[in-house]
Amino acid sequence: MLVGLEDSFGNPSSMHAYGRNSRQLVESAREQVAAGIGSSPEEIIFTSGATESNNLALIGLMKSLLPQKNHLITSAIEHHAVLHTAQALENAGYQLTILPVDSEGFISPQTLKNSLRPETALVSIMMVNNEVGTVQDLKPLVDIAHQNGTFFHTDAVQAAPCLEIDVARMGVDLLSLSAHKIYGPKGIGALFIRSGVDLEPLFYGGAQERKMRPGTENVPGILGLGAAMELRVDHLTSRLKKFQELRSYLCQGLSEIAPDCMINGPADHVSPHVISATFPGLDGEMLLFHLNQQGAAVSLGSACTSESIEPSHVLSALGLGEEDIDSTLRISLGESSTQNQIDQLLSIFTDAIQRSRIT
Repeated sequence: MLVGLEDSFGNPSSMHAYGRNSRQLVESAREQVAAGIGSSPEEIIFTSGATESNNLALIGLMKSLLPQKNHLITSAIEHHAVLHTAQALENAGYQLTILPVDSEGFISPQTLKNSLRPETALVSIMMVNNEVGTVQDLKPLVDIAHQNGTFFHTDAVQAAPCLEIDVARMGVDLLSLSAHKIYGPKGIGALFIRSGVDLEPLFYGGAQERKMRPGTENVPGILGLGAAMELRVDHLTSRLKKFQELRSYLCQGLSEIAPDCMINGPADHVSPHVISATFPGLDGEMLLFHLNQQGAAVSLGSACTSESIEPSHVLSALGLGEEDIDSTLRISLGESSTQNQIDQLLSIFTDAIQRSRIT
């Protein structure tokens, strides 16, 4: 990133040497991102992050298929970057179906099949849920959509930290990524658009990114995303093993200090870096407050909804009642997490639990 800030400061769209140098760096980063998900570099579009990628995927695809197709299908546990976009499309006159999930966050292939129509343009189902870690088995869902002549998009942001992403094997047509989930910079992301899939752009005014995302490129951010993706691939296996071991250790510790603690989501087919834990009879906000006072960085839900007073739509969709939702914390594991840190967390949890009981 320092190279992009200090040395290669030229506009990548310029024809002079400074611009050409920046262009070469941007294209090298595009190759790094493509290699990380098994795509061609020409299928990668850089964006400001996954929220923009999701908006471009949904709005761009839906607009491109009018008037023949105007129906969108998504699930009840999607990130708001998908759900709110889908609801905005519905308000604009498009048809929308929101699929239910079971108590672990899985979508029934039969439910999807029953919801498809001749006019269904797109199905958007996330790869890994950001609150409970459910790893959706996408291939059967993709196959069902394609049999109907329907495109398939997935938000793979929460899968990127420790799970393999292979667009060829998955068969998806569109896939959203964000750099900051893989230790890259904030404010940069990418959208995979399978060759042959046409989108209407969200913005107009330039020829950058195949006219899909006009505007001067964020060169330092793009270089950061490329480097982060390459490092992700190098450390994927070891990171997954580490997260699995730490998750098991943390869940065992929580069950010992809070025997009625419930871990939400599936026991298997779960991304190990996300733990959603319900502590019946406790005030989640007070528990969060006491843990934060002791230096523990945990949350009531996803970071993107931390300022919302609404109950978690994900936990509601899984069937949790309002009291249990209010007693739920999300704990995330990261590259720097250690067993010693988990021991520290568990040691302050005991006191925080005592202070957070609902009287």
